[in-house]
Amino acid sequence: SKLLFVGNSKFVKELFDPLTLTCSTQVLRNDRNKTSTVQSMYILHEANGIIATISKDQPVVTTNRDVGLIAAKGELHFDASKNSYLQVTWTIPKFSESGKYFCGAHVDNAQGRNEYWNEMLTITVERLQFDDIVKVMYDIQRQVDEDKKRLQTFHENLTNNFIILNTNLQSIENVRRDVITNQESINVIKDELLSNKQNIVNNKKDITATQESINVIKEELLSNKQNIVNNKKDINTTQESINGIQEELLWNQQNIENVKEELQSKQDSMKSIQDELLSNLHNMNISSIWTVLSNFSTAVRDMKDDIDKGKTEIKQIKSSITKLHLRSCRDVNSTDDRVVVTLASGLKVMCDTKTDGGGWIIFQRRIIGSVDFYRGWKEYRDGFGDYNIGEFYLGNENIYMLTSTRQYDLRIDLKYKNNAFFAQYSGFTILSEKEKYKLNIGNYSGNAGDSFSPHNNSFFSTLDRDNDGYSSNCAVEFTGAWWYHSSCHSCNLNGKWGSSNYAKGVIWYTLSRHNSSVSFTEMKIREI
Repeated sequence: SKLLFVGNSKFVKELFDPLTLTCSTQVLRNDRNKTSTVQSMYILHEANGIIATISKDQPVVTTNRDVGLIAAKGELHFDASKNSYLQVTWTIPKFSESGKYFCGAHVDNAQGRNEYWNEMLTITVERLQFDDIVKVMYDIQRQVDEDKKRLQTFHENLTNNFIILNTNLQSIENVRRDVITNQESINVIKDELLSNKQNIVNNKKDITATQESINVIKEELLSNKQNIVNNKKDINTTQESINGIQEELLWNQQNIENVKEELQSKQDSMKSIQDELLSNLHNMNISSIWTVLSNFSTAVRDMKDDIDKGKTEIKQIKSSITKLHLRSCRDVNSTDDRVVVTLASGLKVMCDTKTDGGGWIIFQRRIIGSVDFYRGWKEYRDGFGDYNIGEFYLGNENIYMLTSTRQYDLRIDLKYKNNAFFAQYSGFTILSEKEKYKLNIGNYSGNAGDSFSPHNNSFFSTLDRDNDGYSSNCAVEFTGAWWYHSSCHSCNLNGKWGSSNYAKGVIWYTLSRHNSSVSFTEMKIREI
């Protein structure tokens, strides 16, 4: 026969073993150059009738509605060099599935005559015995026990992680208290420095009493690009540095115990210098005063170096902890204007950390036109582009997920003819894909002019999804993707880069009108 009719097994257990029957044509070596084609195939049960059929240009049809039949598939090849097949599968066959099965194929041969090929297969579905049920119950119980053990292990790990988290939170609170204590120590140091400043001013009067000693001091000061008149200025500079250190330490949330110990050590050194100044104020000569002052300056410099080192370590630790709980770009601190982070939700975003105080999630950015923005619905839904290049669209679904859970303001930064402009809207949301990502924005402020409000309450459209009220597809006519309205657009920031064709460019009408393009666009949102 030219048909092959096989099952995964001729004997299966009722409601336990799956049953699969496959009927396929067999291409013989001497048939490969013939033009006969399979027109249809079927699988038939002697008592239950037709199980499944497949015909030319039609999908597989199953006539048996038994819930145990979960899959029926097949494929007819009109190229005689390929095998055609029809396959059915029961995951839980019943005893009634026992019996004879017939596989048939209707074929047109090379002479135009009809041929009918048939093959028969006997399947036995055996009743499930008590021993089989016991075995199944044993396997299920064993699997349940294993699952219980895995669940218990998971629960223990979760409990341990919770304990570790609480411990870390307590450590953070201890660090916060240490920072407050350290601030008080800095204030003490500041007071002592002020006292030293006054003592140095008093010593200056004694120094000027002897001209020869003054000349020696002048020579030493010139070699170090200093003079006695600048002593007061140097002390003021030191005071300002201490104040700056104090302000930077206020926001620190981490363990600075080592830095605190080093600061205390330097404080003790400075106290020793102060004591030495006070004790020798009336009997020290000019040279010894200068030595003491030099020691004081060295101690201050060493203290500043240690503080700078501590600040760097603190920033690194704070950055590592911050990454663990970033909820939005408001939680990001960075010296870079733009930084790419992964939020706690798993969403990877680019943050603007500087503009108007920072905290902005950028969802659209175009700077050089290297990324094509003329794309379809799926790509605008899921997002596209390259953070490394700096041109991307975050994706409407991601924007919807963000704005549906929290309140955001919208800011749009633009450049036109080398001048910077912005438009800001109080409140910004887009609805779900089911609602065609409908746009909602609030009141306008800025210096770019309000070209976006006319699009409020409009649906999003792309080249393959026309949701505007215009007579044709605005996205196709103006080579973009946007919240187009019934007369298309007054801004089109996803339009064709650099185009001067009418209304087809990257348009912000109040700046570019319809016959030119802006040269930079960045759309971003920030939590209210």
